[in-house]
Amino acid sequence: MRFSSSGLGYASGAILLWSVFPLFYKQLEHLDTIDIIGHRIIWAWAFMLVVVTLMGQLPQIVSALKDVRTACTLAATSMLMGASWALYVWAILTDHIVEASFGFYLTPIISVVFGLILFRERLSRLQAVSVLLAAAGVLYQLAANEIVPWFGLLLGGAFALYSALRKRIRIPPFSGTFAETLILLPFGIGILALNPGSGPDGPGLPDTLLLMASGVITILPIVWYICAAQRMPLILLGTLFYLAPTLGAVTGVVVYGEPFTHGHAVMFSLIFSGLVLFTLDARQPGRGTTKYKRL
Repeated sequence: MRFSSSGLGYASGAILLWSVFPLFYKQLEHLDTIDIIGHRIIWAWAFMLVVVTLMGQLPQIVSALKDVRTACTLAATSMLMGASWALYVWAILTDHIVEASFGFYLTPIISVVFGLILFRERLSRLQAVSVLLAAAGVLYQLAANEIVPWFGLLLGGAFALYSALRKRIRIPPFSGTFAETLILLPFGIGILALNPGSGPDGPGLPDTLLLMASGVITILPIVWYICAAQRMPLILLGTLFYLAPTLGAVTGVVVYGEPFTHGHAVMFSLIFSGLVLFTLDARQPGRGTTKYKRL
């Protein structure tokens, strides 16, 4: 596997930023959660506007949105993206960081299931075993703690369905992400307009600066991840990606004292075993690794 040092640098930067999301958003936990989500949407769009303007991709976006099928699919993916952003912030601020982290482990495995259902793709033996292991992990957590890990399941499902739908349209990654933030923009503006927490007694200057920064840390790792994908093998990049939720889960347990029970340990072990099999399957000749990673 040959890759440039810049590719590894971009990947490391993206992983580092994703892994500090819990630390960042915990600094805003005294604010209204809905308010934070509205700001995240608005400032993510603003930062993405700068990116696509500098790259000269605005004409491509206008052209893509004129196509009804593409526009409708982007509307669906933007809703899924906005839902995942909101769910992750909500999970962090309600002390469900560990649960949300395992959702990222589930994403490629759920993607396999969506590929089977939506695109009539066939499961290989290793893929089938990986799905069964992940399902066993969730069921064990339910049996051991009598808790359904909703945040993890919803986050993993949202990301997997997002990937499945984005795969159906042809649009450059940056252009597509900007179009999605543009579609979400009215929702962000509406949230701040209707939410009392964003009024005169809302966040002061320090909090406002952090809220503005939330847009940057939302988009910047996506940009870096795409840059890394152009410079290193995707199978290696996809493996490195799981450092982010791992560090996030460690932060939840060590820094914020979230519980990590025997049920959590078994669940994570089974899901991680499924991921190992998924990675081994992706390495086999003739099996693409890009369809779940080219977002």
